[in-house]
This record gives sequence, C-alpha cells and structure tokens, in this order.
Amino acid sequence: MNADTAGAVSSLALVLAIVLAARFAELGRWRRYGRLGHLGAGALLGIAAGLAAVPVWLGQDGADPLAASAAFEAALLPPLALLSVNLLMGLSGGAGVLIVLLGATGGAAWPAAVLLLAMIGIGIGLIRGRLEPFATWLDWRWARPGRLEEAASLGLDAALDAPGHWRAASIALIPALLLLSLLSKATPAGILLVLIAIALHVPALWAMRRLLLGDWPRTTALPGGLIADTGENRSAIAPLLARIIADLPEGIAVFDPQDRLLACNGQYRALNRDLSADLEPGAAYAELLRAQLERRGEPAVLDDALERHRNLPWRLEERRSDGSWVQILEQRVTGGDSPGGGTLRVMRDITAIKQRELQFAELAQRNAVLASTVASVTSGVVICDATQADQPIVFVNAAFTRITGYTAAEATGRNCRFLQGRDTDREAVERMRRAIMVGRAATVTLRNYRKDGRTFWNEVNISPLHDEQGKLIHFVGILQDVTNRIRTEENLREAKEQAEVANRSKSEFLANISHELRTPLNAILGFTEIMQMEMFGPMGAPQYHTYAKDVHDSGQLLLDLINDILDLSKIEAGRMELFPEAVEAADVFEACLRLVSGRATSAGVTLKSDLPPDVPKLRVDPRAVRQMLANLLTNAVKFTPKGGQVMLAARADGDQVELSVADSGIGIAAKDIAKVLEPFGQADDPHSRRQQGTGLGLPIVKALVEQSGGSFRLESKVGIGTTVTLRLPAVKSEAAA
Repeated sequence: MNADTAGAVSSLALVLAIVLAARFAELGRWRRYGRLGHLGAGALLGIAAGLAAVPVWLGQDGADPLAASAAFEAALLPPLALLSVNLLMGLSGGAGVLIVLLGATGGAAWPAAVLLLAMIGIGIGLIRGRLEPFATWLDWRWARPGRLEEAASLGLDAALDAPGHWRAASIALIPALLLLSLLSKATPAGILLVLIAIALHVPALWAMRRLLLGDWPRTTALPGGLIADTGENRSAIAPLLARIIADLPEGIAVFDPQDRLLACNGQYRALNRDLSADLEPGAAYAELLRAQLERRGEPAVLDDALERHRNLPWRLEERRSDGSWVQILEQRVTGGDSPGGGTLRVMRDITAIKQRELQFAELAQRNAVLASTVASVTSGVVICDATQADQPIVFVNAAFTRITGYTAAEATGRNCRFLQGRDTDREAVERMRRAIMVGRAATVTLRNYRKDGRTFWNEVNISPLHDEQGKLIHFVGILQDVTNRIRTEENLREAKEQAEVANRSKSEFLANISHELRTPLNAILGFTEIMQMEMFGPMGAPQYHTYAKDVHDSGQLLLDLINDILDLSKIEAGRMELFPEAVEAADVFEACLRLVSGRATSAGVTLKSDLPPDVPKLRVDPRAVRQMLANLLTNAVKFTPKGGQVMLAARADGDQVELSVADSGIGIAAKDIAKVLEPFGQADDPHSRRQQGTGLGLPIVKALVEQSGGSFRLESKVGIGTTVTLRLPAVKSEAAA
C-alpha cells in the first residue's frame, strides 16, 4: 500500500468530516436568506471540501493529472449532494471545488474538473429537462416540486432502509472512477483499499445528503412530504393523521400560537416554491410572508396581510404572476397544550376552476349574444330535437310567434306538422321529410296555416346540426313569410300572360287591317299610274299630272308602311317563315344597289361597294337578306347629306359572313341608339324629324337577322356617320374552304 491508495480513503474521510462540521455549524440555515444565501452556503462548503483534499495531493509525488484528480475525487461529492437538494447551492459548491483543485494543482487536476462539470450538466439535465423516469428513479428531490407525495416510499424523508436513498446516492460512483488510475501502481493491499474506498462512495453521498438537509433518520419517521420539528412535536402527530395530511391535494401549514411553523406538507411546498428553502420548523409567519412579498415585488402590502392574519378566519383567491390561481384559507386551531391555539393555513390550486369559470362566463356571454341575435332577427327560427322519434320543437323565437301566431309554450314539444293543412303541397312536404331522414339541408316553400286559420306562404330553410362525434342532434329551421312575394310573382305572371295575349291580338289586328288596307291602296296606285300615262286621253290642265303624281307617291308611302307593319307583326307573332338557301352575296349586292341607286342620285350621295372574291355564299332567305340590306341602304341614303357616301361591304369571318352598311351621315347619339331599335322609335334630332319614316326599318332588320341565326350591331357617332353590321351564317362547305 502506497501513499496514493491511503490518500483515497483519507480524503473521503476528510470531506465527510467537513460536511458533518457544516451540519453542526448549521450552514444550511443560510438558505433562508434567498439566492445570495444559497450561493454563499454552497460556495463555502465547496471550498472547504476542496481544501480538505489539498493535504492528500501534497502527499503525492509528481503532478500526474490522473493522480492529482484521484486526490481530489472525494471533494466532488459535496457539490453532488448539494445539487440534489438545491440548484444554486450545487452550482456554487461546484465552483468552489473547481477554484481550489485547479488553483492548488496549477491545472494538473483537469480530469477531475471535466468530470465535475459533466456531472453538474447531467444533474441539471435531470432537473430542468424532467427526464422521467430516470430523475424519479434517482429521486433527486427538488427536481419534482409539488409531487413528493407521489413517491411516499422514496425520497429524503423515507425510512432508513428505503431503496430510494441508495439509488439517489448511486451517482457517487462516477467520481469514484478516478480512483481506478491508482490500481496500476498499488500493492495487493492497496488494491483492496481502493476498492473499499470506491464502495464507500455511495454511503458517503447518502450521508452527506442527509446531513445537508439536517434530517438524520430516527426510529420514528414521518410520511413522505410532511416536515415537522424534532422531539415532542414530531411524536405528538399520530402516524395515520400525518399520512392523511401528507396525501391531501391541498397545501397544509400549521403555525403555533407564537406564529412559528410547526409542519407543512409537500403540496404546500409546491404552492410556495419561492419559499421552499425557508419552510423549516420554527420559521416565523411574518418572516415567511415578508420574504414571499419581497420576491414577488409587493412589499407594500405586508401590513395589510399581517392585519388580515390577526383577524381570523379569512379566505381569498389570489392570481399569481405566472397566471395560476390559489385559494388561501386561514383559521384558528383550538386545543392542544397551548391555550391560545395555533393557525391552520390551507392553500388550494384553483387554476382549473378559474379557467372553467372563465370558459363558462365566455360561453354565457356568447349564448346571451346569440339569444339576443336570434330574438331580434325578422325570420322565424325553430329548433327541433332530432334525437327523439317525433322530432319535437325545443325552441322558437319571437319572429316565429309573429309569423304563425303560436307562442313558444304552444309550439314547444310539437312537431312542425301542426302548421300544415289541406292546401299544403304534399310533394314539398315529402321532399322536406326525405331531407330530414338523410340529415341534409333543404329549402321548400309551403302553404301553412296560422293560429287564426289564415294561410300564408312559408319558405323554410332546414339545416342539420351534428355533435363532435358527427351524430345528428338538432334541426334548425329558418322561416320566412313570403306571401307578398308569391302574390307579386302571381300578379306578374298574370300580367305577362295578359300582355302576351294583348300583343298577339295587336299583331293579328295589324295583320288583318294591313291586308284590308292594301287592297284599296293597290287600286289607287293602279289608277294614278293610268292617269299619269294618259292611257285614255289627255287630262287637260298640267296640274292634274302633278296631283296624280302626289297621290301615287302618298299611296306608295302608305303601302310601304303597311308592308312594314305587316312584316313586324308576323315576326312578333312568330308567323314569319324563312326558307334559307345558298345565296351569292354578289347577286344580293347588285339587286340592293340598283334598288336605291335612283334615290342616291337624287340626294347627291355616292354609293360604293366592297365585295372580296373569297366571300362564301350566304345561307339565308333571299327575300329576307334583300329586305335587310335595302332597308339599311335606304336609311343610309336618307340620313346622309349631299356629297356624302354610303359603303356596302362584305367579308368572311369563320363560318359567318359580315355584311356592313356604313354612311357618312348625321349619325345617332349614344342615348338614342336603344330608342331607334324599338318599333316606331326615332332619334331626337331635327333632321330626323324632317325625314319621312315610321321607325320600323331598323327593328325589322334586327328581328330578321336574329331569326336568320345571325347577329346585329350598330355603331354611330354624331356628325361622323353610322355603321350597321350584320353577321349571317355562310354555307359550311365554302366557309371551311
């Protein structure tokens, strides 16, 4: 056995002695001074443990890193013991050990420093990361605040033989591995001593944890999670009652008549995490309250809180900075050895209750808004229970009562069928019933009956409501009284039918009267022509020739008017028959230009045409297309001043041919275009009113081109001219070519 192996045991004993001295010096009391106290107590113990190992290192020869680390390995145990109790104390204790071992050895013991940092990192990971179930298995107490009662057989307050103590202390084997470097130089006796030292690390860490907590095991132990003072106060609490208090979901704390803490359970610690280090037997109520308020930044309310404490009992609900809620109750405890009794302080986490209350309040507010909205809508609302056989009504709004006359009490519990009667459309009812059976929305219009027996038209919108599992639970019906709308539609339908009858009668009348008028007009025109030609001798005075010409022209104008009226009547009555055939555009152009050439010459208007050779044949009625172009050319010549021109053009456009008549006449104002396309419509223009015309030409052209399967387009600008374009079908074989 050499000095190194002997130092392995001696350093362990020295460090354990340092921890024992710290216990008797009540170094742990520093924890009640807040974070600064935690840091100071941990650092002092760490430095003392490191200094205890310095003599062992000085007794070794050389500065081998492994040998130097082995000399300080026992000094690593107190930081581990502190870390399992309090994070700040563990970190400051580790810092104290690192300062000593690196400073004393000049950095030679760096393996021990690396190992200590790694163990601290593992400990923080277990605590902050909540690496369950490993943290639970190790039973690192402060890593599980508020849940100590869940592990009653483990933890620092368990019985002496509880396995949780030894599992928590098993982490001491990690620094003990540094001693393995001594085996290569040790004698057989030294090897045995090193192995014994390694094995002693677990009970050493176990003892350090117990010493640091100031709770060395006795023959009588309290249940896990309950702390109490030693001596007669502990033995005065019955084991069964202590167990019940420890397992309560409420936090319990008992203070004596002098307002000193007697005992509290684990849940009380969990609800007062900021006071965890101060909740020790004998702590004064006022000091605990002051520390709590200072850490919360509320020292100004200390006097009010103490005044409330002096006037028991009291109860309040407190919202904390993290958003949680606690209910606090304090009352006087009577009985016992003290005539004045003590104080019982009960704390309860009511966060879930408050959240439910908030949800209920929000739900009530939404329900109130919804009820107000439903009550104020003008449409009737009815809700039926789809889970019952007859699907009775469970809710109606005020509008339902106004529409039907039935109150909510009279309608509730009945099926909506009670609104139906003998005049109700059975087909619509069946359609609504099928929609309800399959659970889909539907809209129907029914003749329903009010309470007073009067009928009304009811437009019903039915929508299904499902629960979260998709089960049909309700039907919502939206009712609207559409009686006025139905009556209006019926009136409009009747008016339309009457208008159609009147229009047919008008067309038939015009057709008949036009036929009757043409017979005498033809006779008049014939006789005037005979008189103009003086077939039976001279008429005598020259004025007779002028009179005969005027009579002939007036009769011709009247005949043209009658023909236009007859054509328009046939078109409107649907009796105009067209017989489409292949028509050469050139033939149509020649006939129409020849027809209006005399009038154009008399008016001083130039006629032009543009007919490309590739224009296909038209598939139209020959008479209809000539009538359309003749009307357009006549209008163009009529409204074009002297010196103007009229262009008749054609071009192929796919399977259609565009025929256009463009003039440089007076044009039509945009506001008058719709008017001139109506029968007998004329533009509001002095020049137009001076020209003879009935206003039937353009409407006849538009009607004929549409009946021929084409389209009509009119473009015009005042003072520039007018262009009318007709799109008519072409012969398919030629259009494709």
